[in-house]
Amino acid sequence: MIAPRFARVARVAVVALDVLVILVMALLLGACSGAASGLSLSAADNDPARLQQALASAHPAAVPARALAFVLVKGEPTQLRAVDLAAGKTLWSVAADVRSRIVVGASLVSALEGADLVSRAISDGHVAWKLPLGPGARLIGLAADGDRIVYAVTETLAASRRGAWTVASVVGGRETWRLPAPGEIGAPQAAAGLVYLPLQSQWLAILDGEHGTVLARVRRNDLAIAGVRAVEGGTTYGSRAVLRLSDGPGAVPLAARLPDGIETRWFVDGYDPVQTSYSAFDRMRLLWHPAPRGGFAGPVVALSFRALFAYDPDSGVLLWARLLPRAEVVTAEDSGAAILIATADGEIVVLDPLNGAILGQVTTGARLAGAAFAVEGFRPAHPPAEPASSDEALLAMVRDKDARLGAEKRLAVRELGRRGNLAATTGLVGLITDEATPVEIAEDAAAALLGGPDARVVAPIIAALAVHADRTTGRTPRGVGVLARALGAARVSEAVAPLLDHLEDPATPPAVAGEIGAAVVLIGDAAALPRLVSVLLLSRCDPAETEIADVALDATFALGGAAERQVLSYVAEDPRTAPEVAARAREKLGR
Repeated sequence: MIAPRFARVARVAVVALDVLVILVMALLLGACSGAASGLSLSAADNDPARLQQALASAHPAAVPARALAFVLVKGEPTQLRAVDLAAGKTLWSVAADVRSRIVVGASLVSALEGADLVSRAISDGHVAWKLPLGPGARLIGLAADGDRIVYAVTETLAASRRGAWTVASVVGGRETWRLPAPGEIGAPQAAAGLVYLPLQSQWLAILDGEHGTVLARVRRNDLAIAGVRAVEGGTTYGSRAVLRLSDGPGAVPLAARLPDGIETRWFVDGYDPVQTSYSAFDRMRLLWHPAPRGGFAGPVVALSFRALFAYDPDSGVLLWARLLPRAEVVTAEDSGAAILIATADGEIVVLDPLNGAILGQVTTGARLAGAAFAVEGFRPAHPPAEPASSDEALLAMVRDKDARLGAEKRLAVRELGRRGNLAATTGLVGLITDEATPVEIAEDAAAALLGGPDARVVAPIIAALAVHADRTTGRTPRGVGVLARALGAARVSEAVAPLLDHLEDPATPPAVAGEIGAAVVLIGDAAALPRLVSVLLLSRCDPAETEIADVALDATFALGGAAERQVLSYVAEDPRTAPEVAARAREKLGR
């Protein structure tokens, strides 16, 4: 019993020492900075007056005078480059061991380089200052507001493996305040003199950027607070939904109707160490911008590797789609006036958020690992290119050989079905009838085609029925049953003749013949009766053709009148009729 009791005593002592260390650190750091902690778990939450007072104290900070991109170039060594987006040229390039996201202030661009926080002059890239993080410290995230850098780190306490979390402010290479946290914190954001700090996934603390004083706190019990976004349109926060901070502690999520299959990655997860730097999140995320009041300014764009789907957040209707050529996206941002995309092969593309048209493009000539944009409100001055066809883009996604786009291809097929126009219908028919289309995509295309057939766009479906089995050429019709169902649902009489051509074709399988017969009945055109009767009379005696005879018999009975009943009586009574067919004719006639 002695050893276990000693172990328990030792563990209690270690925990007590940890608490003592945290308290001492809090006292010392608070004394040094003059800032009240305010991050204790017992502080006041959800005070609307304090929150509005904090937001009212915001004062816009200076921003770069021109639209810039700062790109991280792969290589040995890695390089940080500044690109003037309006002029389309590189301003400077320096060797930099960047290991975090890049943040841009008024005159400085900053990142973690090696083990140091480094700020460089936007004008020429020279080092303005650097600050070591210290041994054992791991960067959680950093933000820039004017020329103030706010960063958060976690450190392992020497007495145990427990962590301690700290957020600090740096101006000119000197810490102006440092604030310990009572638990895990996420990546901070900073704008207009305020700092926004997620705390333990449940709180959002709003701090005064100059002194580090906690001005207000919001607590949410209904969803995790994983990230914050502070832009000109306002400050938003959340995780699986977007909340506007100015709407108060009881803010409701901004409305966004997105189809199934879209991953709602609204924010960089400030608690995920992988997302401290550029990661897979930057290649699969939502691009959006909040409106000054109300919901979103423009569409919500779902980005996945190279595919983009832009949705109206109110209706959920696809506004446009685009497939980027070649390399995947490494960073993308919605500035409100434009969508900026940096690709792995060194292209920076500027898109119109309303229709996906290309507004501008800059080639860096390098392989990129990430990028940051200082472009709030930027939109190139020259006229945009014509918007790309969304139908063509969706079809290109489906046919693309990129194996990573599996879910995106199926989403593109569904969107083609929802569009219901001639181009989309033509594309779906092409997928169904193409032998090179994978089975699962062909099945999705069939479901999409059957979801909303329109008599005004059936021409490509009818045209596809012109293909029949040909031993000479090796051609084989594909998807005839699905096409028949679609034409039956659309109820277009022009489809009857080509459908009957396949019913009369000896190469048509019985199951497909059944689909054809059902479609002809749905269309309800009595002009089909002579050919249906002919098929019935030709196949009724052959035991190998009884299934085709049954199809023709059922359709004849459904569409016919008194004259066709006489034909069915003859079929039922003639001893040459196959027994199965005769029995079915008697069943139809009620005998």
